[in-house]
Amino acid sequence: MKKVGVVMAKGGAGKSTLARHLAVAAHQEEFATVVLDTDPQGTLQDWAERRNGREPHVVTEYSTNPDRIAKAIDRIEAAGADVLIVDTQGQHSPIATNVAMRCDLVLIPMKPTPEDLKAIPATIDMLRMHKVPHHVVLSQCPWNTPRPKAEAYSLLNKLKVPVWMGAIHLKDAIPSSWIAGETVLELEGLSRAEEKSVEEFRSLWTWVRRELNLKAGQPVAA
Repeated sequence: MKKVGVVMAKGGAGKSTLARHLAVAAHQEEFATVVLDTDPQGTLQDWAERRNGREPHVVTEYSTNPDRIAKAIDRIEAAGADVLIVDTQGQHSPIATNVAMRCDLVLIPMKPTPEDLKAIPATIDMLRMHKVPHHVVLSQCPWNTPRPKAEAYSLLNKLKVPVWMGAIHLKDAIPSSWIAGETVLELEGLSRAEEKSVEEFRSLWTWVRRELNLKAGQPVAA
């Protein structure tokens, strides 16, 4: 089982949004996919309830005890999952560290804003200390100007922080899809501008899949 953590020590960066879209993208490629919600706010658990039992399923574990998190991950793997996406709290917490240390790859969603740029070093330092493979994913980027995104890329490169060289742009369909218990990958009747969001999330998942050495149509258990 391949494990992807979504970690950022600041709220509002788009962790849960990234997690649910990656999970659905993996599921749509026929990987047995599970989401582990470790954020006591329970955003993904709420999303799962709105899905009325549709996969990918969401499992919760809100304990700060590393043994509890490890056992939850082991149970999911024993049940036959190919891919596990783990959402974490938007603050400094032992939960994020415990999750990161069990993951094959950690994604750090970051808005191209001064507030997120100021918050990200703490997350990067933690991941470097534990030698966890990681990449920043620029999220909620304004669609009408490239300047914030370009400036964020430049600063992160100067800090020698690995960055996915794509971006997720801010579109109303992304947060509104949560209300229906869906993702933009599942919505119908999208405008051409909204379809760009589908392309961005699929591009991110394709990159993640390659980083994990997974091949589309060839689940881990096969």
